[in-house]
Amino acid sequence: MQSARWTKITAVLFSVYLVGMAGWAALRAPDAISTSERRPLATRPVLTWKDFLSGNFAEDFETYALDQFPLRDPLRSFKAVTQFYLLQRLDKQGIYLADGHVAKLEYPLNSSSVQNAAQKLEAVLARLNLPQDSAVYAAVIPDKNFFLAAANGYPALDYAEMQALFRTELASAHHIDLFDCLSLEDYYNGDPHWRQERLSSVVERLSLRMGFADRLSTDYTESLLGPFYGAYHGQAALPLPSESLHFLTSPLLTQATAYHFENHSTRPLYDLDKAAGLDAYDLFLSGASALVTIENPAASTDRELLLFRDSFGSSLAPLLLEAYAKITLIDLRYIHPDLLVEQIRTANADVLFLYSSLLLNNSLSLR
Repeated sequence: MQSARWTKITAVLFSVYLVGMAGWAALRAPDAISTSERRPLATRPVLTWKDFLSGNFAEDFETYALDQFPLRDPLRSFKAVTQFYLLQRLDKQGIYLADGHVAKLEYPLNSSSVQNAAQKLEAVLARLNLPQDSAVYAAVIPDKNFFLAAANGYPALDYAEMQALFRTELASAHHIDLFDCLSLEDYYNGDPHWRQERLSSVVERLSLRMGFADRLSTDYTESLLGPFYGAYHGQAALPLPSESLHFLTSPLLTQATAYHFENHSTRPLYDLDKAAGLDAYDLFLSGASALVTIENPAASTDRELLLFRDSFGSSLAPLLLEAYAKITLIDLRYIHPDLLVEQIRTANADVLFLYSSLLLNNSLSLR
């Protein structure tokens, strides 16, 4: 009899839970985005007879219900804690923890992707029709798996093979090795990006190989913003501590501005409004943008730099500005080379192809 009583109580409580959660889900205003996952959430699908018969409505509603479920983030965290700490899972959908960092597996080496990237960059060079005094350089930025994955028993890219393949396929460039300029401490714990305040060795290597060391003299003041939750922090869904986002300022960098061709706007090099958005790393040059120019109002040279880059280049470019009259940052994920030729000038310009190993291994986004 006692057992039957507890069975009834359990059934009632479970029913109340189901009805309560269903009512909460139905009445609460849906969220437009997930700040932790940095993605838009599914919206309520419109019921049509066609979608009902085809089954599309049921699929869309299931996606919507999963995205808009109440307490979704706490439940994601509970699941992640269970998988990592209780079940001792080595990774969760490619996300893993090692040496105090959160990282995402990048494996295996996609040779065809590296070749595709190099061939597209060679094609861009052919379109640019550079003058004879222009020099072309290329450098690969190792993602932090280079320091983490193999050392902690995870599968890793063959980075030596990647560099060799990139050098062979992009034969027109003078290649600069940055791998020995960096360490794990030069990257954010919960984000894939490098830390601007720790790039002095990278700047020094580039300056020596590209011949602008004599034009660098600035002392920087380090500033920081917080809390900073990186991209991997949200994907891990673990209760990990936040970080501070560091950036370097100087009178020159405070005075300089960035011109964005996409919307014909002029913004500061460090965009505090963007830093308050979903991705605080957009602080640097306002994040992803097809074509940006930054000019040095106190330049001691007429040399310019065409910097072909991914998101890593946005934090490095300000540290190179003192050495050039103008730096043009080009992101080939967002602009076709044919349009690029119409927008930039190549007189007195050197070229630097600066890409992370993450992009080279996934280069289909390059146009």
